[in-house]
Amino acid sequence: MKITRLLATALLCAAIPTASSAQENLKQAIENFINSKELDGNLKKQNSMENSDNNGVKTMSYCNEYSFNMPKSKRKELDKVLAAFKKDIGEAYNVQSRDAGISKSVLSNIAYGEKLDKSISYGSYKDRNYRLMFVRDTQDSLRRYAYAIVWAETANGDSLRGTITEIYGRDPQKANTVTVLTPYSSGLRHVTMINSDGTITVKDTDTGKEYKIESDMPANNKIETGMDFIKRFTSLRSTLLSRELIGQRTVQASLINKIVELCREHGKLLNEDERTICMKSLKDMASGRNDPYEKDLLKLAMLSLDK
Repeated sequence: MKITRLLATALLCAAIPTASSAQENLKQAIENFINSKELDGNLKKQNSMENSDNNGVKTMSYCNEYSFNMPKSKRKELDKVLAAFKKDIGEAYNVQSRDAGISKSVLSNIAYGEKLDKSISYGSYKDRNYRLMFVRDTQDSLRRYAYAIVWAETANGDSLRGTITEIYGRDPQKANTVTVLTPYSSGLRHVTMINSDGTITVKDTDTGKEYKIESDMPANNKIETGMDFIKRFTSLRSTLLSRELIGQRTVQASLINKIVELCREHGKLLNEDERTICMKSLKDMASGRNDPYEKDLLKLAMLSLDK
């Protein structure tokens, strides 16, 4: 229970604004980490970048991954990055945190690349610690930063290994179509597309079969009234609970994150009766989830409405 409370606290902090510049502490801490003389010989860097030109508008996406394997005596270098992560939580629109030993369910598949056709999955190793942060680009509303810090102790306890990843590019929540790769034990079997109109298309790559889950979104896809909120909430809820998505944990997690964002950013549009209905539905959804993290996310959505 203590771990659950700590997780809920971290998620709540994501809604609290701070005076610092967006993720400046974390960006600087990562820069210091990868250039630290203390870690000479303990780091490997892998960088990828894509540029595109759309009608004269130049854009860029990148994914920088820094792998480390260092003596435990140098743990203080990683602690500096984790401290900066905590300082910048208030700048994020989504924060995910899980310590080793809790679960091996997927936390997020982070899409990247100009076509959002690549992704990195986080959360499927029970022996690892995960810290994920998503921050919107204040200069371009269609793009976002994502940060992932993953680490674990080696079996003998003498060293730490892990990765620090920086991703920048299109915001999947603002893209016309988001492709999410859903991992299964036998490999990547389903390709799931969450579309801007709220529909979800799922393709089984083994059989080639596709099916579409419809939704009832506002025509202009904007949330401007309480009824717009109810329509979006109803769509997300019915999709989350649909039989077609049973077992597709990655897609379900994405939908729950959208519910949390909806409640946090637009809950003020609801009148008292609408708020009561949504609160009851969130409570029912939370009670039906087996993953403690998903329960905490839905409770966070409730807290956003209970104001």
